[in-house]
Amino acid sequence: MLSGRAEELKQAGLARVNISLDTLDDEKYKAIAGGGDIALVWKSIRAAESAGLSPVKINVVPIRGINDDEIESFASLTFENNFHIRFIEFMPAVSGGVWSRDKYIDSVQIMGKIASLGALEPLTFRGSGPSRNYRFKGAKGVIGIISPLSDHFCRHCNRLRLTSDGKIRPCLFSSHTIDIKTPMRQGITDAELDRLFLEAVYSKPEGHRLNDGQRSSSPIQSMSKIGG
Repeated sequence: MLSGRAEELKQAGLARVNISLDTLDDEKYKAIAGGGDIALVWKSIRAAESAGLSPVKINVVPIRGINDDEIESFASLTFENNFHIRFIEFMPAVSGGVWSRDKYIDSVQIMGKIASLGALEPLTFRGSGPSRNYRFKGAKGVIGIISPLSDHFCRHCNRLRLTSDGKIRPCLFSSHTIDIKTPMRQGITDAELDRLFLEAVYSKPEGHRLNDGQRSSSPIQSMSKIGG
């Protein structure tokens, strides 16, 4: 539905969007997403660009045997488009037995495939977000690598997640949350709201436990239910 709402969202104050797209193939998209039309995704991407919600970030999770043969194709999109293509390591965070070690591709392997297209220059962005960023010489867009397993960034993580039901989740892989919707609806002051956000920052864990054989302290059933 983004294609019909992009301009309205921009006018409401939205600055950028992240769009998940794990394949460029229509039939494969239907299989991964459980239905849907990839043409609508591209329509939304172009609508976001036209509305000024740019640069559009496209999140890709390479999975061996499913879409690992498309890594170079995704990276190639940055030559002519001002996209931020972000490759995210497949994480053992969703319950239901979807994740397995043989499907996992680490960031070194991902970078090896991308580097086959040409020389990459590292970029330095403001802040300390999770993505390590690169650009092909002369390319319009940017390639990002997010490696929560092989080279996790927990010590430098500056993220808080606002869930779809109004809670702050200091770490995606922790069940700990801080409710802000209820206090706000009860009329708390800005100072009290500040305190809740500081509480969230101070309660961020030192690191996740994805590498010690545990999926997470609270297996993620659905990212759409968590929001972000």
